[in-house]
Amino acid sequence: MIFVVLFGLEVALLVLSGLVGCRVCGQRPRRAVILLFGLALVDEVVIELVHRRLAGAPRPFRGVDRVAYHLETCFVLGWPSALALCGWHTFDGSRLGGWMRRGIIGLWLGSVVGLIVLFPLPRGHTAPALAAVVGLAVGAGLFSIARAWKSVRLTSREGEGVGTLLAAELALWILGAWGQGAGVFTLWDELARMPYILVWLILLEFYWRPCGGESCASFKSP
Repeated sequence: MIFVVLFGLEVALLVLSGLVGCRVCGQRPRRAVILLFGLALVDEVVIELVHRRLAGAPRPFRGVDRVAYHLETCFVLGWPSALALCGWHTFDGSRLGGWMRRGIIGLWLGSVVGLIVLFPLPRGHTAPALAAVVGLAVGAGLFSIARAWKSVRLTSREGEGVGTLLAAELALWILGAWGQGAGVFTLWDELARMPYILVWLILLEFYWRPCGGESCASFKSP
């Protein structure tokens, strides 16, 4: 049921932001933000399918189950990495931003390859390793906000949306890594999906209201 609600909210957000745009002037957000919302939708579906596939499967995973597990890992680490990338794309277009984006991609790719090569990790090491990578990615995204502090980009509708997602991801990372012993991965339904329902509702409100841009302010209704 939680999956159905999240799926519906993510589809609504993707349609509202990417296809409809501002309901007053029709302006759409940057492509990076639309792609981020699209990734969230794909991420939700893939992880749900993998969880169903691996439910009750013997460990360590072998064959198709192992492929599914590594695919899940790609998305578990890919979402916060993509969020950090979107943060730098939205808030900072400087040379440092370019290096940070390359570093985030390298972090994601290196972590995924490393976890595949070292599989299976010793018992109790997988969740902390995932949490460490997620923490680095979220920290990189938050650094982009710090760089943009007092900037108009931070107060734009896109800035509000990306900033809200980064704040939510930070809260979940703290709960998962410290409060539940990296339970953000083992208690996904209870710990992550429920708060994200609230986050998607907030973002739907962001993208439903007029964007406030120049074209929006100068729009003359017939």
